[in-house]
Amino acid sequence: MNATNCFNRQIRNYGCIRLTGCILLAVLCLPLSGLAQFQLNGSAVSQGGTCYELTPDANTQAGSIWYTQKFDLNQPFDIQFSMNLGCKSYSVGADGIGFVFQPLSTNAGSTGGGMGMGGISPSFGIEFDTYQNGWDPPFCHVAMEKNGDVDHTVAADLLAGPVQLSPTGASIPDCNSHPARITWNPATKTVKVYFDCNLRLTYTGDIINSIFGGNSFVYWGFTAGTGGASNVQAVCILDTYLINLRDTAIC
Repeated sequence: MNATNCFNRQIRNYGCIRLTGCILLAVLCLPLSGLAQFQLNGSAVSQGGTCYELTPDANTQAGSIWYTQKFDLNQPFDIQFSMNLGCKSYSVGADGIGFVFQPLSTNAGSTGGGMGMGGISPSFGIEFDTYQNGWDPPFCHVAMEKNGDVDHTVAADLLAGPVQLSPTGASIPDCNSHPARITWNPATKTVKVYFDCNLRLTYTGDIINSIFGGNSFVYWGFTAGTGGASNVQAVCILDTYLINLRDTAIC
């Protein structure tokens, strides 16, 4: 199954069966239409349905969307979404999109190189970075960090990565929407990030205790920021659900 079609299978019976890439899974599903709404902050605007533009192509913008109910990290988490990082190439446009777990509030976020999640502490963040700051590699990349610290030279806060975002080395941003997936398995304490139907990054660690001081209840959401360079940055949330059985590949 190719990247364009990897999310085209829909949940047929909530709480019953899901078919993903020819693997049959028993799941407990949370249909997004039945969930609470997202709080939009800053430059974030709804594009209809479950699609949101986080930033326009304008300087010094910050946008975030946060699910308004806290999630218990003692439960599995699985989100599938598409992500558009704009049309301006790496380091021409900026700055990128973040996915974040944090217990603080539903209005957290900031502008610039922190991709909207800079300075949120405590937090567990996944960055999809499209601008080369002094601490970044010379390609679009994905990394995991804690406490809103996106400086990859700070070893204490860097959890995994950075690695190249696209497994093919294709130029991103490229004006296209790309499928992505993030999973959290509390049994193995493992976070996995997929992009264009490929596993790109894995982290294993006790984030409940090591980051959140034993508090398992967090908000989750997407952030983005621009500074002196900019891009349109948007997400469409396709599925959120809990998996009862083992994790599988996205496609």
